[in-house]
Amino acid sequence: MPRLTVSLRSIPPALLIALVGLPVLMAIWAGVTAGGGATWDHILQNRLGPYSLTTIWVLILAGLLMLVIAVPAAWLVSLFEFPGRSLFSWALILPLAMPGYVMAYAWADLLGVAGPLLSWVREVTGWAARDYWL
Repeated sequence: MPRLTVSLRSIPPALLIALVGLPVLMAIWAGVTAGGGATWDHILQNRLGPYSLTTIWVLILAGLLMLVIAVPAAWLVSLFEFPGRSLFSWALILPLAMPGYVMAYAWADLLGVAGPLLSWVREVTGWAARDYWL
């Protein structure tokens, strides 16, 4: 059986982990024990099922989109030479460089009512903000 040894060099990182982790653990503990369990009962009865199903649907749809779009695109870029291949090989890995919340914020800003896309639609068509549904 391996022997557990503690060196003096491991004490400062352990203290730092405890210092950072203690408030997080206390917040979790306060959330679990506050309200006499009524909050958790409400979450379990009203929210957990629909949120879990939504999460499962998002995972399934993301997997299907990956199989339909990402895998063939990566296969084409990897195996064939065509005009624009170097651009695609760079552009296909670009989403890995950005966190998902940054891309979601940029997408929401692009498609928002005051965003450039819908502003252009209103300018071209003459519609008001409530005249269309996108």
